[in-house]
Amino acid sequence: MRLRQESLGHARLIESTVRGRLATGDVGQAVRHSWNRCLSTYSLDPLQVKKPVIVERADLEARQERIGSVLPIARIEMLGLSKQMHHSQYGIMLTDHDGVILSYVGDPAFSSVARRSGFREGAVWSEQELGTNGMGTCLMTREPIAREWVFS
Repeated sequence: MRLRQESLGHARLIESTVRGRLATGDVGQAVRHSWNRCLSTYSLDPLQVKKPVIVERADLEARQERIGSVLPIARIEMLGLSKQMHHSQYGIMLTDHDGVILSYVGDPAFSSVARRSGFREGAVWSEQELGTNGMGTCLMTREPIAREWVFS
């Protein structure tokens, strides 16, 4: 398998940052700490491309039931927000504490790309599973993380 040049460059950036060979201002603190956790605690390989694990339907439904009335209320808010983001190629996800997507709402024109990328109900987006990502890192830091993602 041939690695894409940008994948190799990204892996080198992660390793240089974690080892302290890169100026700390170049990468945000939350991302640096996440990269460090991913390499040292979770033993993830930055060159390995991982697809999200999808939990079984029964497990997803049990997780959705556990949050009770939060899910339908959140869904109303998510639908309202998605109308404001129409044609934006963005999705809105609600996860549980394990990073499992419990609800997904998004631009219909973006839905097939989102699904192929793993943005769907039942997908696990924890740092332990997939490394540094917005949802997983928010769960670990308990703080908002903003990142603009580009899909091809």
